[in-house]
Amino acid sequence: MSSITSFDSTVLNDYLNNNQSDVKDMIKLFLTTIPPLIEKLKDHTAKQNWKQVNYIAHRFKPSLDILGFHNSKEKAEIIEKMAETEKEIDTINRFVNELENDIQQIINILKKELEKM
Repeated sequence: MSSITSFDSTVLNDYLNNNQSDVKDMIKLFLTTIPPLIEKLKDHTAKQNWKQVNYIAHRFKPSLDILGFHNSKEKAEIIEKMAETEKEIDTINRFVNELENDIQQIINILKKELEKM
C-alpha cells in the first residue's frame, strides 16, 4: 500500500497559469466532488456493477492527473480497465481499497494545503 505524503502543485499551477485563486478553487472542487465519488465506486464494486465501476473510475483520472497524483491515477486506470473486462474481481477490490486509501491521504494533504493559502 502506498503512502502519499506531499502535494506538488507544479502541474496544477502550470495548468492554471499560477493563478492562486483558481488553484484554490480547483482544490476545493476536488474536496467536494471526490469523496462522494469514492463512495459510489465502493458501492458499485460491492454490487459488481462493472459498467458503473468503469465509468466512475474513469472520472477520477483527470482530477488525479492535474493534481499530480499520478500513482493514484494509475490505480484508477487499472480499475477502469479491469471493470471493462469484468475479470479479476479480487484484484479490482484490492485496487478500489488502495484508491480509497490514497484518496483519504490526498484529501488530508489538500486540506492542509488550503490552510496555507
